Amino acid sequence: MGISRPTFVKLLEDGEMPYEQPGRHRRVLLSDVLAYRQRRSVQAREALDRMVEIADESGMYEFTATPKRTR
Repeated sequence: MGISRPTFVKLLEDGEMPYEQPGRHRRVLLSDVLAYRQRRSVQAREALDRMVEIADESGMYEFTATPKRTR
């Protein structure tokens, strides 16, 4: 997933993914990890789409439409 172990543990303890802890170690199903990753990917894409929409509405793309000459 590309996150640190403490971050992963925090996700588990915050209830983002179900897990079992029969002893000292937490057990997580691969299907739950993949579902979480898919949800986060969808959320990130929606947020990025919204940012693009806001930039388009405010006219920010008109400012960058013409590339600046560097030399």
